[in-house]
Formats: sequence, structure tokens, C-alpha cells
Amino acid sequence: MLKLIRQYNQWILVVGGSLLLITFLMPSAIQNCAQQSAVGGAPWATYASDSQLTGEDLDRVRRELGIVDLLRDRDPNRDPLTRLGAHEDPAHWWMLTFEAQRAGLVGGEGEGAAVLASLAAAATAGGNPLSGEDVIRNIMRATGANRPFVLETTAKWRGVTRLLSLCESVDRMSDKRIEQFAAKSMLGLTGDLVMLDARTNTAIPAPEPTEARLEEQLRAHADKAPPTRGGEGPFGYRIPDRVMLEWIEIPKSTVAALVEGSPELQSIALKKRFAQDPAKYGADPAMNPSFAAYEASVRSRTVDDLTKAKIDEITKFASDQLSLAQRSLKRRDSYFELPENWSELMLSFEELAQSIATEFSVPAPAVANSGPALIELDAIGSFPGIGLASTSRFGSQLRTVQLVMATRELSKADPVTPIQARVASPALTDPTGNVYFFRVTAAEASRPARDLAEVRDAVVQDVLALERYEWLKANEAAIRSAAATNGVRSVADTYGVNVAFIRDLREFDAQFLGFGFRLPSEIPGLGRDPKALDALVLQASRLPFTSSLAEIPAENRTFVVLAPDRLALVMLQVTELSPASKETVESMRVKPEVARAAFDPTSAVGLAKLFSVEELSRRTGFKPLRTIEEDEENADETRDGSATPASSTT
Repeated sequence: MLKLIRQYNQWILVVGGSLLLITFLMPSAIQNCAQQSAVGGAPWATYASDSQLTGEDLDRVRRELGIVDLLRDRDPNRDPLTRLGAHEDPAHWWMLTFEAQRAGLVGGEGEGAAVLASLAAAATAGGNPLSGEDVIRNIMRATGANRPFVLETTAKWRGVTRLLSLCESVDRMSDKRIEQFAAKSMLGLTGDLVMLDARTNTAIPAPEPTEARLEEQLRAHADKAPPTRGGEGPFGYRIPDRVMLEWIEIPKSTVAALVEGSPELQSIALKKRFAQDPAKYGADPAMNPSFAAYEASVRSRTVDDLTKAKIDEITKFASDQLSLAQRSLKRRDSYFELPENWSELMLSFEELAQSIATEFSVPAPAVANSGPALIELDAIGSFPGIGLASTSRFGSQLRTVQLVMATRELSKADPVTPIQARVASPALTDPTGNVYFFRVTAAEASRPARDLAEVRDAVVQDVLALERYEWLKANEAAIRSAAATNGVRSVADTYGVNVAFIRDLREFDAQFLGFGFRLPSEIPGLGRDPKALDALVLQASRLPFTSSLAEIPAENRTFVVLAPDRLALVMLQVTELSPASKETVESMRVKPEVARAAFDPTSAVGLAKLFSVEELSRRTGFKPLRTIEEDEENADETRDGSATPASSTT
């Protein structure tokens, strides 16, 4: 017996140890299984009065969100789901899927496969070859989910996004409202119009502004762009990007004069060129053409070819000379790191001009600059020659002002076009063939105005205009009364303006409205101001259409509206109305383009409110029985083996 034990002692130890280990772990394993079962079966939430969701449902929702996170667009401007933040909240996501399913917007696995196939096609079009199956396998690998679960979740995601898109784009306008919109938009107004512009009309009284008032105006609008530069309001004093430039010009005419003495222009050389390729000079080789008949053409073409070749040679020489000092410089993000003594190391354009003159025996190219002060970028286009020059060095054809706009030190720097101050540009060519190099010698990025001295004239003019406009507002009723009593011409004479007769002034152009575009008519002297035009048409639409307007007192057909964005007052005395016919309105009503144009953005559905957790909970009856934080704590306790089944419920 002892011999048998000694012979199989290792096997006895292995089997016995395993039995002891199983005996030791069995109670803990049984308890953990029970706890996991309790957590999975414990109620998570109730919905629709008596239906219940369990921990297993919560776990499924969380796994769905893992897949949704791979599918959604991270940009909230393009993805309403991301904008709602539902990708981070299991309860929010479950309620969205519940609503989408209840609306019949969620398909099955087939739709999920089709969606992923379309995503794969989009990726392939972007240069990343993928198939639908590739996408499915990638999602399975990333999330650990099986194929049916991936496809079902994708179908849910598509259903939810479809629900949100439908609600976001829903047209809430009735047929009657579209009819009213079309009738009002196409109502034509004829009459006498007077426009009082507070910016230019000095006959409107205004007190001289004080320094304190000017400072107050500057502080309120120092960081706003002026309206002439795309600013949204009537005032703005932000200083735009400004630069100082210098440039060198290599004239084509100078190079053409240089090649005039070339041996290539002698008769023998020209005959050889013609004999090699007569068709190049407009001759038909099959007709055995005579050189004498085409000599002028051959000479002109040869001069052009020689001139271009010499210009290319000079341009390469100049580029090489300018690049010599840059070869030892380090780069960071496509830009050179310039040393403090770069002004001493760089080659000046004057030195370059002398080098070109010496190397090619031509007059030194001219060097010019933009002047002693910083200039706005708009002025660059007005400079002769350099203002029209361009290059395709960076892909598309870019003109000088576009290159300068992308300068590193300015507000719209673009590393794709690595222009920086004190570094020469690549060669540019103008339409006549002249070559240029420019250098930004100083650059100041757009900034708020620092003090009144920088923008005093603009601030003074704006404050005066604002005071005049406030006077017009205060005297609006008196101006209207004077026009009704004495006629609009008397008002025009008082303020030194003309009376404009207008015919069929409409809120929107009917031709464009039929295509869904709101193109307002222009008010003489004011331009396109939709708000002012809307106010005029709205007031005039209350006049009777069936009786002659001559029988209506002038006071009742004289309308005054204010245009705050333009600081102006517009007065119209209507003499005739041209309403659209019933047939025209009916034809416009049935056009979807007109409905789109009539849509009021302020009546659009607010997704953030409509699909908020509170609103969804109210509609679905969703009531959580435990918070997500409590559930996570219970799950952690379960994994640690410290929780009891009862601790996982509420």
C-alpha cells in the first residue's frame, strides 16, 4: 500500500488539491451567481403604467450605446442625437428607441445591414475601401457584440435619427397660412416714397457729441466688425488685418528686349525652326510651305519662346538667391523659425535687383513698397501689376491679396499657404507676363480699436447718425402727420431729399418665390431691408382692395416705418394696390417650394425640449427605480463579492 502511495503520490496531490480548491470556491461562486442573477433580474424602471425594465434591459441598452457611439456623428451641428446628449444616458436612449419603435420607424436586421453598407460606401468614396461586412466585423470586434445585436442596434439608431430628422424638418404651416403668405408677398404697392437717412441727411437735427459720448460708443462696439466688413450691426470699430508690403518686378518687356539680339533670331536659325515643325507656325507641311511666307510668324513665336525661357531662368535665379539664407533655418509647422538678426541675414530686394542686373546684363528690376504706414488688405488689389499677379504654387491659382491674407501673423493664417512676415513669397505672374516677388515687411492682426484716436472719424459719424435716428423715432408721428396734411413733397423739401415714385413694390419677387427663394424688392435709397418692407406691406394690406384709394383720406394711406439696421425712416403714401389674383395665389399654394419659403424658422420644433428626458418621461411613463450611479455601485459591490442580493434592489 505504501509502495502504491509512493508510486502515485504526485497524481494523488493533484487530484486532492483540485478537490480542495473546488470545495473552497464553491460557496463563493454560488453566492456570486445568485447576486448576478438578482442584479440582472432586479427592476430598473417602469414605463407605460405597469410595464417593467430590469437590470438585463439596462445592460442591453448600455451595450447598444457602445455601438451607437461608433455610428454617431461627433459634430452636434450635424447630428441631433449628439446635440441631445442621448448617447451618454441609457434612460434617454431607451426612451428615444421606444418612441421610434412606437412610430414604426425602426426596421429589422435587414435595414441595419443596409445602413452599414451605405456607411461603407461613403467611406469607400472618401478613399477608404470598405464593404458592409467589413464594417459589421469591425463593430463586432470593437464592442464584443454578435452580428444580430449589431444589426438590430444599427436599425434602432437609424430609426431614432429618422424620428429626430422628421420632427426637426416638419412643416407646421396650414394651407390657409400659405395662402395668406403668398397673397401678402405678392401684393404690389404703388405710390410716393421718401427716405430719410440719418447717416447722410444733415438736415435732421443732432447735438454735437461729447467726448464722453464718443468714448461710450467706442467701448460698446470696439470689438465688433463694421457693417462694411460683414458686421451684423450698424456699428463696429474693429481694426482689420493690416500689412506693409514691398515687391520686386521683373518686366517681360525688359527680357524681350534682351533676347532681340539672340543668334536664334537670325534667318538661318529661324529657317531651321520652321523646317523642324511648320505646323507650329500655322503652315500645312503637306503643302510644302515657303519659309518667306511665314517668316514673321516664326520670328514672333521664337521671340515669345526665348522670352519665356529667359524669364524662367531669371525667376529661378531670383528664387535661388532668396532661398540661400533660408537653407540653414529650422521649420515649425511649415513656417521658418527666424533668428533675431534675420533682417541682416535676408537678401534685400535691392540687392537681388543688382544681382539680376549683373548676372543677365539687364537694367536692375524696379523695387516698390506699399508706403510708410500699415494698409488694409483690400488696398493690395489696386496696386498696378502686383495687385493682379497670381501663382499656382500652392494648388489653386491664388492672387497676391489671397496670399497676404493667409500670412502667419494675421487673423486668417493658413498653414496650407505658408506665407510669413519678412520671408519672400514664391514667384507670381501678372496677366501680361511680368514676374513679381513680394515680402510682408510688417503685419498686424485684426484687433479691437484701442482708443478713440484710431477711429475718431467713424465714431463721430456714427454717434451723429444715431442721434439723428433717435430724433426721427421721437418725431415719427409728426412727420407722418405733416405728410398727410401737406403732402409727401413738403416733407421731402423740408429735409432736402427727393420723392421717388414706385410702382408695384412687393415684399418678395414673385418669380423667385415660385422657386422657394425669398428675394425682397429694393426700396429706393435704402436697398433690400426685409423688415422695413414687411412693415410697409403689412400696413398697406389693411387698405380696402375693392374701392378707389383716391376716396380714402391721405392720412389713412400714409405709412411710416423705421429701419434701425440702416438708421433710416421710410415714408410711403400709397396711391394704388395691385393684389394677386385668386388663381395666382391658388397656384402658389400648391407648390412645395412656396411652402418652404413661407416656413417660419421661429415655429420650428425645438428638439431639445420635445425630446428632453422630462418630456420623454411624461409621454412614455418612464420612471427609474434606481439611479445609474446606484446601479454602478451595486455592480462594483457584486464584482467585489461584498453585496447581497437584497442590496441590488430599491
